Amino acid sequence: MPSRPALLVGRDDDRARLADALGLAGPTTGTGTSSTRTNLETARGGVAVLSGDAGIGKTRLVAAIVEDADATGWRTGVGHCVGQAGSALAYLPFVELVGALAEQAPGVAAATLGAHPALAHLLPRQDRTAGGARGSGVTTPGSGDPDEPPLPTAPPAPGRVAEAVHAFLSALGRDRPTLVVVEDVHWADHSSRDLITLLLTRGFAGPLALVVTYRSDDLHRRHPLHETLAVWARIAGVEHVELAPLPDDAVADIVAGSADVDRETGAEVVRRAGGNPFFAEELAANAAAGRALGGGVSRVLGARIDALDDDARLVVRVVALAGHRVGHDLLSRVSALPDDRLDRAVAAAVEHHVLVTAWPPAYGFRHALLAEAVADGLLPGERLRLHRSFVAVLTSEPGTAPASEVARHAAAVGDLDTAVDAALAAAESAMAVGGPQDALGHLEQALQWLRPDDPRRDGVTRRASDAATLAGDPLRGIELLRDRLDHPDGQSDPDRADLLAALATRARNLDVPLEGLPLTRQAVALLDGAPDERRVRVLSAHLQALVDADEFSEAAGVADEVVELAAGLGLTMALTEVRTIIAWAIDARHDLGAVERHLHTVAADLAPDDPTQLRVHHQLGSVLHRRGELRASQHESTSVPPSPTACTATGPRGVRSAASSAASSPTSSASGTTRRAVCSPHPTRRSRVARSSGRPPSPSTPVAVSPRLRACSTSCGRGGTSTGCARCSASRPASTSSARRMPGPPSRSPVTVSPCSSRSGATTSTRRFASPRCWPARCPRRSTGCPPSRCARPWPRSTT
Repeated sequence: MPSRPALLVGRDDDRARLADALGLAGPTTGTGTSSTRTNLETARGGVAVLSGDAGIGKTRLVAAIVEDADATGWRTGVGHCVGQAGSALAYLPFVELVGALAEQAPGVAAATLGAHPALAHLLPRQDRTAGGARGSGVTTPGSGDPDEPPLPTAPPAPGRVAEAVHAFLSALGRDRPTLVVVEDVHWADHSSRDLITLLLTRGFAGPLALVVTYRSDDLHRRHPLHETLAVWARIAGVEHVELAPLPDDAVADIVAGSADVDRETGAEVVRRAGGNPFFAEELAANAAAGRALGGGVSRVLGARIDALDDDARLVVRVVALAGHRVGHDLLSRVSALPDDRLDRAVAAAVEHHVLVTAWPPAYGFRHALLAEAVADGLLPGERLRLHRSFVAVLTSEPGTAPASEVARHAAAVGDLDTAVDAALAAAESAMAVGGPQDALGHLEQALQWLRPDDPRRDGVTRRASDAATLAGDPLRGIELLRDRLDHPDGQSDPDRADLLAALATRARNLDVPLEGLPLTRQAVALLDGAPDERRVRVLSAHLQALVDADEFSEAAGVADEVVELAAGLGLTMALTEVRTIIAWAIDARHDLGAVERHLHTVAADLAPDDPTQLRVHHQLGSVLHRRGELRASQHESTSVPPSPTACTATGPRGVRSAASSAASSPTSSASGTTRRAVCSPHPTRRSRVARSSGRPPSPSTPVAVSPRLRACSTSCGRGGTSTGCARCSASRPASTSSARRMPGPPSRSPVTVSPCSSRSGATTSTRRFASPRCWPARCPRRSTGCPPSRCARPWPRSTT
């Protein structure tokens, strides 16, 4: 049954502004529909953030923009964030959006999949074939025919998912002008917010327009979107459009077009609506039905529900408690209504403009305010019975709804065992699509629901720590481990050994002041004799701690045991990690030839696309550089192809390869900003990192660093800047676009870093920095003081 048409009144200026920001406005502009006349030849694209109060008309305005784009030949796609359960589903709006766009452009999707396999995690299962997108775009990832091609075996890093989505959208824009809409991001999950930040920051080279909408009246200081909006506000090129309340004459037009009321009643509706078109429609409909206007909008919305019969009220309550669109089969089973009564109830709810229909058969509320009014009006007993019905249906047929839905309903009725199982499954699903922050939320929720002595607590704690590290919050991971070690109720010795080893490893990677060797010695003492993966993890951590403490004699025996155990269990990644630690041990004994041979052997044993190749070749480059073989060092350092997470810059102490902390995420929770350092020879990539935080590079700003230029680490101490030093001259490539000294004491390798020229050989203008006479960290007089005129400044001034 069709719903009444939505009216767009009083938004001509907003419509024109938004169309212009998105590159939809043609050379001839006017008002209303004429303001968006365009053609594909003049399409240019753009990005915009649309905000406003609930009911103010955001969805209607976006719908009008989508209609205009469709009418002029643009490709369009919309992804929705949903309330309650939606915020727990990683990349939910992009699953919908990517699936729909892949169906429209199967060739583009297939080509992008070939270059970016991580895109498959957001596609319906039947859309992952080279033949293109055959599905409807509504299937959840991981469902479908088991004969279909599977997902890539390893969960993708968030950076790879972001790269894949950006590449797909960019390819769509190059193929044909495309408009993409993400609605209601105040309900978005963490992974989606980070992805949107990246898309807004990077923009698109081709004619692709992106619109993001959110409800501004729902935000408060602790709302997850609040901090993200501060980042978006600093991104250049993003148009921010805030919808203001409509003037009284526009509201009067809405009232006249939506209900048959007299002039006096219409004026009262206009006064009470406060410029909100949705409120005006509801108040007008209430007045037309002969009901009083008093009591506020919430009571008016409740009156609309009260006008339904018992079956229809039950249906809308089920839909409200579900928190999002509900499929027909699930609605039928939870409501337990016979088919004929269910059909009549749904028809009544649609006829009264409470629900709207969708295909495949599903139902949702006409507006989120209606859903909130119904949910808030549920009695405690009604709410409990409906939650129990959901739990019974969803657990009897696994896969009917996401695991996070099962967890929410089970927790509401106090079934914590079911809630924990579902939360763990939801965390696994989030990790499978590259959403570690969302997985962390599920795992921490599971930890709250678990009994203190539950034997699963240690395993869940370790998984939560891993997720926190991958999500860019490794300190949170350490806190989780410490909390469990300080409260060991029901903890077995092997589980405690696992957590101790994990804590030692995490602390080492972050330079946390914590003695690792005592922790790993305690962990080894707690192990049983089982030759399992846990023993490999603990012994690997112990081996690293021994090498760090220069206990090489003891380390040799541990290395032999762990190599044999890892090889016997087929743990390839663990074996490679151990062999890399062994290389550091050889390196510590200053036998550079031995460490080079060892690393070459490790590299030969790895698959070409193994991410550990980065760490191995980074070490090879360092060894060769220390031997003065700068060209060979450059070759090794650049032999691994650039990748979205190939390089990470640290703070003011210099540069650290991401391979040394392969579990690190390309996001930084410290600022809430997506900070991704792209290891690439492209000369413009470094500035993108700074732009993502909305400020120019500074000594504390992470920057992407190309490994192609390594400083001279000989006694001259001038970091590759001296024209009189042969090694300095050799270390400088023929073409460099800029050079900067990193602040703080340098590491063994670079004190000077520079991005290289682009692959085409083009270079940008060269920045020349005055060569300092002395580098403070190497200054022999630094303990007694050095004249400022002779020392390098932390961030030298430049002349162009």
